[in-house]
Amino acid sequence: MIELEKCFSWSKHEVVSVTGSGGKSSLIAYLSKNFPDEKVLISTTTKVLLPEKEDYHILWLNPYCQDEKVLKGTNPADVMIAGDQLLMGGIEKLQMPKNTEFIQSFKQFGKVFLEADGSRSLLLKGWAEFEPVVLPETTMTIGVIPLSAIGKPMTKEFIHRLSLWLKLVEKDEEGGRFISKENIVQMITHENGLWKEAKGDQVLYLNQVESEQQLELAKRIVEDLPEGFKEKISRIIAGSVKEEKGLILQR
Repeated sequence: MIELEKCFSWSKHEVVSVTGSGGKSSLIAYLSKNFPDEKVLISTTTKVLLPEKEDYHILWLNPYCQDEKVLKGTNPADVMIAGDQLLMGGIEKLQMPKNTEFIQSFKQFGKVFLEADGSRSLLLKGWAEFEPVVLPETTMTIGVIPLSAIGKPMTKEFIHRLSLWLKLVEKDEEGGRFISKENIVQMITHENGLWKEAKGDQVLYLNQVESEQQLELAKRIVEDLPEGFKEKISRIIAGSVKEEKGLILQR
């Protein structure tokens, strides 16, 4: 494996929407620190937990883009978190800024990372009609699936919107109600699955690959993807945000 960041291919300016489950926030926090000569913006199109202080240099809360000095005062390599703050059940969260300056400011950053999906910190999810929320300005969609979900029970403890997820997969009753490799393939390729709102270059990231056994499992998942589907995917990466390592399985 190589450094995880080097597995991706970046244009000079990117608006990256990250969808899926099991590692979106961690992936964004990691990637955002790898552009030493660029200003980076992190935000969301849904609702996310307030990021950890070590994940940014500037926290820009509502009202967003009211003070131009904030943008002009940032330095190359600064990572800015922006959003409207709210309290949900006593927990501080961020949501997408509602004013028009939010999207207009994208051009002032080399890289914009948007968490465009919610999974309530669970390993997998099913998608409602209104999600993920991928903006038209998106130049790259990264779909995240954690391999540690395989072998876990098909329960609400591990799957957000379980009833919707079950509509994406075929259950093997003989093998019990456990998440299988085949289920991962099904949720990736289903028309209402991981890619249903994807825009721009489509990058599949298989997360939590931290052993040779898991890497072989990731390779088998890629082998099981239909050829017609793989032709639509710009790049497939297996890796670990925790270990900051990755491998390109298809480009």
